[in-house]
Parts: sequence; C-alpha cells; structure tokens
Amino acid sequence: MKRALKLAFFAVLVSVALIAMAITWVMTTSSGFQYAIETVERFVPELKIGKAEGRLASAFSLEEIRYAAEAGPLVEIASVQMRWQSMALLRGKAKITELAINDLHIIDRETPATQTDDSEPVEISLPVAIEIESLRLEGLNFTSVEGDVVVILNRLSSQLHLRHSTLSLDSLTVERDELQLQLAGAVDINPPYSMQLGTDINVQLPDLPTLGFNGSIEGDTTLLRVQQNSRPPLEAQLDVELSELLGQLGWQIELAGGQWQVADFVDEQTAQISALKLSANGGLESIDGTLQFNLIEVGLPELALAADFSSSGFDDWMVDIRAGIDGRSELNLAGQINAVLTGKPDFDVAGDWSNIIWPYDDADLLVKDSQGSFSLAGDLDELLIELSAQAELRGDELIPDQQLQLDSRIQASPNHAVIEQLELASDIGRLSAEGRVDWADQLYLLLDSQWQEISIPEGLAPVSIRSPQGNLQLRGDESEFVLNSEMSLEVDQQPLQLTLNGDGDQSGFERFELLIRHAGARAGFTGAITWQDFISVAGDLTLKDFNPGILLADWQGRLDGQGQLGFQLEDDDIQLTANNLRIEGVLRDLPVLLQSELSYLNSALDVPMLVLSSGASSLQVKGKMTDVLAFEWQLDSPDLSNFYPELAGQLSANGVLTGHTEKPDITAQLQGQALSWQQYSLGQLTADISVREGGDGRLQISTQLDSVMLDEFVLEQLSLELSGALDDHALLIKAKAEYIELDSLFVGALHDEVWQGNIKRLSSDSDISASGNSPRPEI
Repeated sequence: MKRALKLAFFAVLVSVALIAMAITWVMTTSSGFQYAIETVERFVPELKIGKAEGRLASAFSLEEIRYAAEAGPLVEIASVQMRWQSMALLRGKAKITELAINDLHIIDRETPATQTDDSEPVEISLPVAIEIESLRLEGLNFTSVEGDVVVILNRLSSQLHLRHSTLSLDSLTVERDELQLQLAGAVDINPPYSMQLGTDINVQLPDLPTLGFNGSIEGDTTLLRVQQNSRPPLEAQLDVELSELLGQLGWQIELAGGQWQVADFVDEQTAQISALKLSANGGLESIDGTLQFNLIEVGLPELALAADFSSSGFDDWMVDIRAGIDGRSELNLAGQINAVLTGKPDFDVAGDWSNIIWPYDDADLLVKDSQGSFSLAGDLDELLIELSAQAELRGDELIPDQQLQLDSRIQASPNHAVIEQLELASDIGRLSAEGRVDWADQLYLLLDSQWQEISIPEGLAPVSIRSPQGNLQLRGDESEFVLNSEMSLEVDQQPLQLTLNGDGDQSGFERFELLIRHAGARAGFTGAITWQDFISVAGDLTLKDFNPGILLADWQGRLDGQGQLGFQLEDDDIQLTANNLRIEGVLRDLPVLLQSELSYLNSALDVPMLVLSSGASSLQVKGKMTDVLAFEWQLDSPDLSNFYPELAGQLSANGVLTGHTEKPDITAQLQGQALSWQQYSLGQLTADISVREGGDGRLQISTQLDSVMLDEFVLEQLSLELSGALDDHALLIKAKAEYIELDSLFVGALHDEVWQGNIKRLSSDSDISASGNSPRPEI
C-alpha cells in the first residue's frame, strides 16, 4: 500500500515537472511558440497565420493573419508585433510594452445571417490588471459586398490600462485625412458603461480652414451628455444628450453660435451669420426642432430666418419657415415634404410674402411694394406650381407708377413644363399665355399668348400708341422654329393692323415678314435676320399708299415704293446698303421722290445715285468717299420748307470733292436768301470755296453773310476772305453790327495741325487799332 502511494506521489511530481517544462518550452523558446501557433490553428480552423517569430514570454510577431468564419466578415491583418513583461504576472499585472497592428482590413461578404444574441451582457471583473504602454494601429479599411473600399482610419495610438472593470485612457488619438480625434478619461466596461472623457477634435475639409472643437463626454448608456465648444473661426457651443442608447434611443441637441464671417469659409464673400440657434430632439425614427439665425450681406438688408421642422420616420417632414427682411418684409413657407430620404420626394407646401421691395436701396427702388402667395404640390415627376402676386412698380419722368398683378399655374416634370395659366395685368394692359416647354433632348417651345388694351406710356413715344388686342405664337426648337403674330394698333387714334411672321433656327430668321396695314394702305418688309455670330438684317421694303402721318402727325401723305435694304454689325464694323430704292408720292401736299443706290462700310461711302425731290426743291448726290475721293452734290431749293417744315428760305449749292482723304480737293458754291431755322436767320448768303490740298495747295474761300440773327445777337454784315496756301495764307474778316464795326487781317500758316500767325490789322469804329508784327499766337 505504502509502495503504491509512493509511486503515485512520484508520478504526480513527474507530471508537474513535465508540465512546467512544457510551459517553459512554449513560453521561452521559438520552437515552443511555433508549436503553440500550430495548436491554435488546429483548434480554430478559420484562423490562418502565415508567419510567426519570437518568444511568447517576451516579444513576438505575426504576419499574414487571416480569419474567415463561416458567417460574418473576412478579417485580414498584415502584421502584429507585441512586446510584454511576462514576469509582471507574478505581481498580478499583464504589462504590454508595445502592441502594434498594421493594415487591418475587414471585408464584408454575403454570408448566411446569424441570429441576434439577446442574452444579458456578462459582467467582467479581471483578476489581472492590464497595462498597455503603447498601442498603435496603422490603417483600418472596410470593403463592402459591392467592392467599395472605405478608409475608416489612418492611424490610432493609445496608452491605457484596465483594472477590474475600469478602462483608463491616458491618451487615445484617432487620425483620418480630414479628422484628428483625441480622448482621455475612464470607461467602465460593464453595464451601464459609465464614462467620463475629455475630447479634442480637429477637422480639415478641402478649401476650408481648420475647425477645432474641445469638450467632454459624460454619463452612461441610460443618459449620455456630449458638450463641445468650437474654436475660431467657427465659434459655437454644442450640447447633446442621448438617452437609452441600448434601448429606445432618445436624443436632444442644442447648438448656439456667435458671429461667423462667411469669407472665412468661402472666398470673396462678405456675408455674416449671427445669432444662430438650433434646438432639436427625437429618437431613431422621429425629430422635432427649430432653427434660427440672422444673415447680413453688404449692401443688402438684414435677413432674420426661423424654421420649425418635424418628422416621423424621416420620410414625412412638416416644415414652417419664416423670414423677415429688415424688419418690414415677411416671407413664409409651410407644409409637408414626403419621402425626402427615399430619393423621390413629394411636396404639399404653401407660402406667402408681404411688403417686399426691390432693390433695397431707396435711390434705385424699382418695386415699391409686393405681396403674394404660392404653392407646390406633387412630386418631382409631376409638380403643380401656383403663384399669385401683386406689386407696385416705381415710375419715373417717362413712366408713371404701375400696379402689377401676376397669376400662374404650371405643371412641371424633369423634362417638360405645361403652362396652364399665365396672366399678367397692369395699368398699361393685360397679357395671358399658355403652352408647353420640353427640354428632354433639346429645348422645344409651344407657346400661345394674347393681350388686350396694351398702351405705351406717353413718355416713351412722341405719339399715343395703343394695342386693343393681339396674339403671338411661338413653336419649335433650336434647329427650327416658327413665329406668328397678329395685333391691332391705334397710333394717334389711327387704326393699324400689324402682322409678323418668321421661321428660322437659333442663329436667326431665315424668313421674316413684317406688314403694317391701314385703310387699304400697307408697308412691309420681307427678308432675313441673323444674330448668332453677328447682327444682320437684309430684305425688301415695299410701300403702297402708305401715310407716314399715322406715325408723324406733321408728315401726312401717300407713298409708294420699293427697294432692298441691308444692315450688318460685326464687332465694331457697321455696314449699310440700299439698292434699287425708289419711293414716290405726296408728302405734306407736295410731290416727293427718293431714289437711291448706296453702300456704307465703316467710313467708306459709295453712292452711285441719290436723288431727293420735294415740291420744287431737289438734291442730287453721287460719287465715292473712300481713300480716294470722287464725290459731287447739287442742291436747288427755292423754298427749304419743301424738305423740312421748320426751314425757310432759298438755297442753291453745288460742290465737288476729289483727291485723297488726307489731302482732299474741295470746290463748292452756295447762294441763299431769307434763310431761317427756329431762332436763327440769315438774310443773304454767298460763298465760293476752293481748296486744293492734293494739287498746288492753293486756298480761295470767299463768304458773305448779311442780316445775321443768332438768337438775340444781330450782325448786319459778316465777310471772310481766305487766300493763299495752307503753309502761307491771309485771312480777312469784316463784321458790322449795331454798335461795332470790325476790320481785321491775319497772316499765318498751318503746320502739323497747329496754326501760327500774325495780326496785321485790327480796327473798330471806336478807333481802337493795332498794326505791325505782334507775337505769333499758337492755335
């Protein structure tokens, strides 16, 4: 018996010794560490470790770690390094000097769903304290089932220790490209997970200054409070309370902001936001809150905005928005917005405004007062927009104040809009329109409009113009459209009918027709209009028994005629043409005739023929005015009122212009009697002009004026005699008035557009005289 007991005791001692030797081998040798890893892999087949080095008792490293459970995500780790002091276990502490994890990658997979574990959490109280002097995680990424890779964090570093159930964070730093988070404090790892943490957060978003926050997190899962204060330029205080984090979550947010300069966040902006206040509360499926702030923009009035919003399920939102402008104008919007978060919202909102003026600078005030209402109903596929507005427009010396009323009803969708109603009424008339606009492939218009009793304000036209009724239709797209319009007009109570037709594309009208009819008479223009690369108008003008007096009361008559007219403006180049133009008839009870062939491009004028006759008076012009001049004219008018009713007198004139534009040769003769215009009159005019800059340079100008009246100033006689050449000439001036008689002689020359000369003689009837060589003045 004793022998058996001795053998048993000896066997136990041997077993204990062998176990101790095995543990020592596993803990202190590389081969023992390899054996431990292989044993773990046999018991956990989902775990694979590509490479393991080191000793378990001091320091070791693992590489190419892969854990692929049957259900759940795939986890891959590039490497793990750990150094620890195993002997500290004898003092009841697991002291880890360094734990470094590199490239932790979590890959989501389509795996069978696992049942949720609803069991009560187990309370933990560790018999051994754990201290980690340095914890580092370099790279944490997540890949979704669809293959999208999300960087969760770039770097995590911490120093912590765990005693019983209390986790103490001496420091914890989390870094991303745009975020740096620092935490310090304590967390109880047992329910209700109480914590007390200090926080410091820095956010760096593209094109924005760094946003900094510091504060605290205190409480537990039954009630957790987060307080944050932001640093300049975004000064604000945030207070968040979370209740029942593991049950029916409830939350409450309070945000108060100071004064924010928008220029700190968006370049070249001058707006300022102040008095910001956000208050909201709710749960996982509800929210109820208010938002208030003031917006100040340089040159604009202050805007005070307040909004109430609430939602159940975050699909149906009730909103009530109120805006006050400078304390005198109001804008309100209230209603329901549905399914905002599902990607297809629908609306049922209404709003109104009052006392709106624009602009808010009284010196440039255009809208003195405006009020109205609007509503939105439907979704983005079919949205009904209704608008009703009234406004008072400020007038000026040409247009009086106007009262304006606008009513509209529009059905809109992502690719078209149907104008069911558009009515505009003001003191100058009424306009209504309906139609459709499509933009699915390209812009297509189908518009019909009508108007009644449109009157042009008296300040904008020399005669009264009124349109009792009219219509306009526009149909087509950018490649082809058609415009048609019919309207009745009254010009100084003279009835007219105007017709406008055109078809073309985005570059202009290929065919354009304008026709004015009056009591059997008509005036028309048919041609083309271009506006894309340059402005061009070209076409045929026709007149049949047309009376200009319907537009200009002093020019009554009947005219017939036709011709081709053209106008083009490209950059700074202007071109005008008139071909085969012939207009004749009776004007102011005088027979008239206008015939013309001409073209003008910038400063170059070509007139093969221009003849204008009215009554017994006539004007004839022909020639060219380009670099080389060849131009002549002749005027013969026994009564200038034949041409213009405010002119009077007889005038005959002719002239020839030849040579080069820089040195022209001019020959002209003028004879006139009893000439007058408004308060100016001339008893007799005689002039003979000869200038030969391009020839021998000789000048000979002789002008005689008698009975000159310039407003209240009267000259009995005035004569001018210029003879010589540009570089050596004499100018004789004689004048006689009621109280003075002047006789003067100037001798001088013109060089480089500067005249220098001597006063040879200057005398008056009061015997004031001068002669000889006085200083040569510069002119």
